[in-house]
Amino acid sequence: MHAVTKERPQGWRTPFPIFMALHREFNFTVDAAASPENALLKRFWTEDDDALKQDWAGERVFCNPPWGQIPKFLAKGLIHQHTAFMCFLLPASTDTAWYHDLAKHYWKENFRGRVQYVPPPGVKKSQPPAGSMLCLLGPGWLPANLGVRTRCGKSGIVLAPS
Repeated sequence: MHAVTKERPQGWRTPFPIFMALHREFNFTVDAAASPENALLKRFWTEDDDALKQDWAGERVFCNPPWGQIPKFLAKGLIHQHTAFMCFLLPASTDTAWYHDLAKHYWKENFRGRVQYVPPPGVKKSQPPAGSMLCLLGPGWLPANLGVRTRCGKSGIVLAPS
C-alpha cells in the first residue's frame, strides 16, 4: 500500500523491478501491507489481516506501508528486530518525528530520484510527493562493512547508512 492523502489514495504498488531486485537479495516470505490487487508475493497480509497484529517472528518481511501508519509499522519492526528481517520502502521524510524517533534504529538507504509507484486501477499516474528510502533491520543481515557503501550481491542496489 502507499500514501493516503487527498491527492494520493491508498494502494500504490512498489514497482516490480525494484521489488524483484530486493526479493532476489533478501528472499521475502510475506508482503506485509498489500491487497489482492497490488500484492507482490503469493503470501501477503491485507488491511483485514492487519499486519500489526500478526506475529512477525521468523518472517522475512517486505513492507510498503500506508504512509499514515509508518510509525506503527516501524515500531512493530523494532519489537521483532531479533526474530524477523524487515525491509520497509518509505518516503524519505527526514523532517518527521518517526524518522528521528524510529527510523534511526534501521539501516537506511535513500533512492536517487523518485520511485515511480504504480497507481491503483482508475488512478492517473503522478509524480510521488517525496523521495523514497529503504529501512532494513533484523538478524542474519548486516552489510559487510558498516559505515561503507555496500552493493548487495544479487540486486546491485547500493546500501549505506544515512
